[in-house]
Order: sequence, then C-alpha cells, then structure tokens
Amino acid sequence: LVNTHNPIIDAILNQKGYAAREQDIDLHFEINDLSEVAIPSVDLTVVMSNLLDNAIEACVSEQPEDPTVTVSIRVTEDYLLTKVRNPTRKGSGILEKGFPTTKGDRTLHGKGTGIVRSIVKKHGGSIRYNVQDGHFLVEFILDLKEETNHA
Repeated sequence: LVNTHNPIIDAILNQKGYAAREQDIDLHFEINDLSEVAIPSVDLTVVMSNLLDNAIEACVSEQPEDPTVTVSIRVTEDYLLTKVRNPTRKGSGILEKGFPTTKGDRTLHGKGTGIVRSIVKKHGGSIRYNVQDGHFLVEFILDLKEETNHA
C-alpha cells in the first residue's frame, strides 16, 4: 500500500492499511521519503500504531458516512510532521489529551494517548489534538536536529 523507504514505518502503515481495508475503511496516505528518519523503531511503532488503531476504532464505532482515515507524514530538512485525521461526531475544539477511552475496563484501556504524548515529548516534539468540521485530528512535530544530537 505504501513505500516510504523506511522499513519500520512501511511495516506499520501497511499492516494498519490492510486492517482498515478489512473494516471497509479507506486509509489514505500523504507521505514523502522517510528513509532518513532516525527515531528508534520501538518509539515509531508505539506512536503510529496507537494513533492508527484509535482512528480505525473510531471509524468502526461511529460508522460515519465516509469512513476515511488520512495519514500525512512529511519530512522537511529539520522536522517530521505527522497528522492523522478521522471522522467523528464528538465535540469541537482543541483537546488537551485526546478523547477518553470508550472501552469497558478503563484500567486496561485509555493509556495510548498518554504514551504517545510522552514519546513525542521525549524526542523534543509537540502534539495537538483537535476536533473540527466533524473530524478528529492528531498532529505532532518532531525536531530531527534534536534526534541527531541524541544519536
């Protein structure tokens, strides 16, 4: 489905793409060459898996007319810019921590957005959750110059 030239990101996005397809969800990618992204694979896997799982689950539970998840990952000279967008019927405006879990046992669920936030911050980045025009949008930015200083 996607070839970013980064095997870790490719594996995550393709696996989630096939999972979305099985649920009749269109997963749309807007991605440039990610071969130079040097963020540890464990952190990339946790962040992208959590965000995509949440977006796919929202489409399944809310059953929107247009179940489309858009993933945008762009690398500039200095930054990794990522956006994950999915339809929602909930609220509007900027959210501090994302939506609380809707799953039954809150002791077993609802930790993903906090973990994502801590990984993004660990890599010198920032993250924002926003609901606008019937869509939930997670955006994060990582400073790639910071990553090369830590390597």
